[in-house]
Amino acid sequence: MGALRLAFELLKQMNPEVCLWLSDSTWQVHRPIAEASGTEQGTYAYYDPQQGRQGFDSMLDSLRAAKPGDAVLLQASCHNPTGLDLSDDEWHELTAFCQQQKLLPIVDMAYHGLGNGLEADASGLRIMARAMPELLLCYTCSKNFGLYRDRTGMVAALVQNEALRQPLMQQWMQLATRHYFTPPAHGAMLVRRILQDEDLRTIWQRELEEIHTRLRGVREALYVALSKAVPQRNWRFLKEGQGMFALFPLSVRETEYLQQMYGVYIVSNGRVNLSGFNDTNLPTIVAHIAATVSALASGSYQEQAC
Repeated sequence: MGALRLAFELLKQMNPEVCLWLSDSTWQVHRPIAEASGTEQGTYAYYDPQQGRQGFDSMLDSLRAAKPGDAVLLQASCHNPTGLDLSDDEWHELTAFCQQQKLLPIVDMAYHGLGNGLEADASGLRIMARAMPELLLCYTCSKNFGLYRDRTGMVAALVQNEALRQPLMQQWMQLATRHYFTPPAHGAMLVRRILQDEDLRTIWQRELEEIHTRLRGVREALYVALSKAVPQRNWRFLKEGQGMFALFPLSVRETEYLQQMYGVYIVSNGRVNLSGFNDTNLPTIVAHIAATVSALASGSYQEQAC
């Protein structure tokens, strides 16, 4: 969150008229952070509850309303909350579009390694970094290093020439001082120790591989089970997506019913953290979802509420 706040405040300081464009479904804290920085916001098409990820052309069409100098917030991989990411071809096309429209990409990299591995998850960032004259990167080690409460991460900038480097660093230092004077160092020290030690780095990479392999297994198991138990809903997003999060096609009333009747807690927009599923609870939760959809379709929820 600190990296995002510094990136957004830098935008506002450098260009008071800047508009920050965010996807129509995005991490719930993105917008409050942008609001706190005083940055104007726009919305581009990305996800529709009925059809899943909207077509890439719809995304570009909505971004044509952005003016030169505006910024576009993009998630590098494991899109939160949908889990649905851009392909490499789409990253290439989006890069050319940003160059043509003179838009500044801000890449939020919060789940590096949890999708298809460290290399694949960085593909979109690398595609943009090779072609764009400028971009901002917000990176966190909260998930892939298990340092959630330490808020370990960084904000970085790709700039057109070396002369911009020092002024940019000075501006960021001044902005950071408004929020914290001496940030905690132990989280960053742990990350550095792991990455600089060959044996520790190998262990970390192996454990990260195990985690994203397990998440893919959970997605496949849920897809099979839910497609059978609730065939009237489309569950393909589970196979097409990656990472920790997905948006289940459940209404607010259905999420309320799940909570009240079965003690299953799902965010009202259907956002689910898939890492909470395992071989023991998955069949039970799937059965509860099927019972909930059936009950509401038959009107039994209204009868019980009365």
